[in-house]
Amino acid sequence: MTSVSARARQVQSRHPCTLSLEVVKKRGMMCLRSASRFHLVAAVVALAVLLCLLPGSCNRGQDFASTGTQAAGASPSPSAITTSIPAGLPQHLGVGLMNGPTQLSWMTTSGIPWDYRYQYLTGGVNTGEGWTTWNDPPGAFVDMYLQESGSDGYIPVLTYYQVVASAPNPWDEDVSVKLQNVSTMQAYYQEWKLLMQKAGAYGRPVVVHVEPDLWGYMQSDYGDNAAAVPVKVAASGFGEVAGYANTAAGFAQALIHLRDLYAPNVVLGYHISHWATGEDLMLNEGDPVATADQIWVFYQSLGANFDLIFFDPSDRDAAYYQLWDGGAHWWDDADFARYRTFIGRLVEKTGRRAMLWQVPVGNTLYRSMNNTWGHYQDNRVQYWLGNRQHLVEYADAGVMAVMYGAGAYGMTMYTDEMGDGITNPAPINGNNLLAQYADDDAGYLRLSGSQYYQQGAIPLPGSTPPNPDSDGDGVPDNQDNCPHNSNPSQEDLDGDGAGDACDNCISVPNPGQENADAAIDNGPGIPGHDTTIPNAVADSEGDACESDGDIDNDGLPDAQDTNPLRATGLCAAFAGRSDGHPHPAGGDVTNDDDHDGNPALSMGSDASDNGPAWDTDNDGVLDGYECTHGSNPRDRASRPAALPDDNTDTDGDGLLNGWERRGWGTNPALVDSDGDGRGDCKEAADVDGNGLVNFTGDAVAYAAATLRPTASFGKTMDFDINKEGVVDFVGDVVREAKFALITGLCK
Repeated sequence: MTSVSARARQVQSRHPCTLSLEVVKKRGMMCLRSASRFHLVAAVVALAVLLCLLPGSCNRGQDFASTGTQAAGASPSPSAITTSIPAGLPQHLGVGLMNGPTQLSWMTTSGIPWDYRYQYLTGGVNTGEGWTTWNDPPGAFVDMYLQESGSDGYIPVLTYYQVVASAPNPWDEDVSVKLQNVSTMQAYYQEWKLLMQKAGAYGRPVVVHVEPDLWGYMQSDYGDNAAAVPVKVAASGFGEVAGYANTAAGFAQALIHLRDLYAPNVVLGYHISHWATGEDLMLNEGDPVATADQIWVFYQSLGANFDLIFFDPSDRDAAYYQLWDGGAHWWDDADFARYRTFIGRLVEKTGRRAMLWQVPVGNTLYRSMNNTWGHYQDNRVQYWLGNRQHLVEYADAGVMAVMYGAGAYGMTMYTDEMGDGITNPAPINGNNLLAQYADDDAGYLRLSGSQYYQQGAIPLPGSTPPNPDSDGDGVPDNQDNCPHNSNPSQEDLDGDGAGDACDNCISVPNPGQENADAAIDNGPGIPGHDTTIPNAVADSEGDACESDGDIDNDGLPDAQDTNPLRATGLCAAFAGRSDGHPHPAGGDVTNDDDHDGNPALSMGSDASDNGPAWDTDNDGVLDGYECTHGSNPRDRASRPAALPDDNTDTDGDGLLNGWERRGWGTNPALVDSDGDGRGDCKEAADVDGNGLVNFTGDAVAYAAATLRPTASFGKTMDFDINKEGVVDFVGDVVREAKFALITGLCK
């Protein structure tokens, strides 16, 4: 193949046109550089569409279906690497999307747990159109983007692309003029500082992708020594970089210096251009190891410790480039293997993990992909997301994320950017699948991304077991002093190990966070059952700083309370939980106190379903009865002073005393124990909960219950009306029928 120089790649320019920065702001994407060029491209596209309608004429690349096997001819993966993963980033191979503010709803409603969300920051530092001007006050766009990303669980990735966009000559690719302009570079460092300050204030991990292609331009224009590339750094007059050389090396070191000063949470990414040596590795089918080694020489000469390295396989869909290159941008197995070797070599040399960025979205499977504006074909999504083994191989080479997005307006997107809805034109090149989504790619990225996460994200080589971050503040739970309250700065005024965001005594050390009136021990000694539940009369002050003189809120002043740190325990837990059942302080005869539809199957199996019908201390007196008769439901030695005769009905409500005491936790001396206006018996016998005890709704249900397995603890045993441990015909069904048919028997 004829050698293709880096400058011959100008057709791949990622520059946004100055009249279309709204596209960049809202959608995060770039666009073609000029209106005249747009019209030229449109004319060529029209011709290409006609050509591409011929079978096979616009699909030089291969289809990589979701087979789960390695494509034929692919070279083996390099040995799995163990280069460290930057703090705060996922320990699995993540997938991300180019996603601007107007596209966020697509991402959040896709039902897919994407890891990364990226956006260009561009427009120039001194043009009046840069990202600092997109919202008020200056720079607020970044605040908004970071907060939106974090609140939805995405790691924000900001592609900082400002040198080529700046004056003099905005968007001209001769970056040397800009890099050596004092006022331009002074404005550049001032803006970079602002970005770092905003990212630092955010506090959580942020990836900043630094100047794509700039480093490639430097190397291709000046050679392999960064010290030979002139850049105004100290000479810019910006005081905080005064100590750095006026070279590309000084430039890189100054950016990292400002990051270290203002935003240690920022992960900086260095962009690798595979044409930086002067020849395009992929178009020329070059030597991936030799190319990587030469690029590494330049990287090493920077003397700058970036955290990641970024790679962009192509900034346009392959079918779009076919208009000019005859199909050279289509990749086959050998190309993907070459690129993987190239990445693996640079990961090995730099000691940094890699991210694939701005990967084209087009596919060759769906009829929507007919090589028209917004619907161009490509095969890179299929290669990586359509074949899990390929992802494993690239992860083994050091790739930790793949991020998809259009490199210019008019390229294929995963949303309906074209606004043309579901499209299924006549098939070309064998793309016979019918679209079910309005997405410009027919939904392939949506479907393949969902499949990837459903199958389980691929752990990165050398990763540690995942540690959750429950509150999403960027601090793993095992290091977080408030794991369920977001507090990225981890303030702890009294130094007791409990962060201020969750400390119940902020200024008084109390590492145990004792608060007797806010948490009730829910069943000591029962395995898996020593959790706490809210107290209906709780306050938020810890015991160490309690100010109301009644720590346990049991109505007795601490000075008179024999146990000022413990209220009535389970009895207090039942307070206010009446649900229409006859327990004296609420609770639920169905053993489903939290009404989640899942009754506890045994005592202690569900900490949220502990009603007064339990007998926590196994003393033969239910907790609800003990609570209303002055005894401790946790102490077997503590029982009511006098128990009524089991076989009498003291209150005449239709429930024998023994049934009420043992089975329902109600008061045998009161017809209406919970005072809700409905008698204990009627509440117990009203199976369907309609407020009446009738034959069809209640008695028949009891009869049906005799056919159910009586060994189950939950709903079936609720039909044991006399609570002798079995649902039987005489004791339960007949009794229920009498309640329904004999007026006044059940009160």
